[in-house]
Amino acid sequence: MRMFIEDWSISSDGNPYQAPELRVSRVVGKVYGNVKFNDGKAVSTSAIVELNLEEGYCRTLNSVYDLGKISEQYKEWCEENGFNLKSFNNNIEGKEKNDE
Repeated sequence: MRMFIEDWSISSDGNPYQAPELRVSRVVGKVYGNVKFNDGKAVSTSAIVELNLEEGYCRTLNSVYDLGKISEQYKEWCEENGFNLKSFNNNIEGKEKNDE
């Protein structure tokens, strides 16, 4: 069974005035199928390396997680603040390409 995260959102570390490419973003939510944690434990992942919303997974420095349902509060916040998760995905992909 692959690990998955339910009720998830994205959290970024660092100063909001810091350049976006220097910020570390993580998925925060309830994890299932992880041998280190009980099912339903609230976790924060290591840094996001790839976020693929179309296929519903997130790859971090250490693991791959299937993404379950997004947090309703986070979804509302994104809509109210004009935050497009697809643009976040593109920024992660662009950052990874620039790091090569």
